[in-house]
Amino acid sequence: MANDLDLLKVVDVEGVVFSRGLRGYAADEVDEFLDRVADTLQRYSELHATDQMRIRELETAIRENDELKMSLQNALTMAKKTSEDFLVSSQKESEAVLAQAKAKAEGMLADAVAQKTQLLGEIEELRRSKEHFVADAKAAVLRYNMLLDGLQEKKDQ
Repeated sequence: MANDLDLLKVVDVEGVVFSRGLRGYAADEVDEFLDRVADTLQRYSELHATDQMRIRELETAIRENDELKMSLQNALTMAKKTSEDFLVSSQKESEAVLAQAKAKAEGMLADAVAQKTQLLGEIEELRRSKEHFVADAKAAVLRYNMLLDGLQEKKDQ
């Protein structure tokens, strides 16, 4: 394949001059053909330049897309890690809240049991007080009955 130095340019075709021979080609036809070749080369040159520019644009877009892809992958990785960290943190926090609630419930239960024991003790003490009161009241009634009986006997005598 020829390198860029061997390639004909439009000016090469436009500037070519052939020597005239006795039985040469018709000059007008050769000039017309060379003009068409020059125009074609010019068009191919423009297309090539446009293609090269488009290739550079696409290569730039690919690099930018690769950078964006890498950035998005990094963001996704970071979001995943943040999500996992948040999940772990939430689990720890929920376990702490649960443990705190359990400790509070156990404390409330212990307070209720202590209060129940105290109230049962007070009930028992009130029961004994009632029994003493009833016994004292019966004894007082008995004494008053005996006094009344004694007064009745004195009155009867």
